[in-house]
Amino acid sequence: MNTSQFDLADRTAIVTGGGQGIGRVICLALAQAGSDVVVVDIDFDKAEAVAREAGELGRRSFAVQTDVCKRSQIEAMTHQTLERFGKIDILVNNAGG
Repeated sequence: MNTSQFDLADRTAIVTGGGQGIGRVICLALAQAGSDVVVVDIDFDKAEAVAREAGELGRRSFAVQTDVCKRSQIEAMTHQTLERFGKIDILVNNAGG
């Protein structure tokens, strides 16, 4: 994917369902475009693997195990994102259920 026309430098993105499939591709495309990425998935190991891949692209990234059907977990994930990156610019709601 050619992302040269998209400059997302200094943006913070959260991608739910980011541990595999379309979510993984979105995470990596956002990182290639310059965005820091929070990889959210119910499967922490998969999310962590994608976060490492985004990090290898030179972006800050971390994984958060979150069940998006549980409000308390969403609030905790949001809090962690704001503590680490200070803001949220992009939200991709990709998690399926």
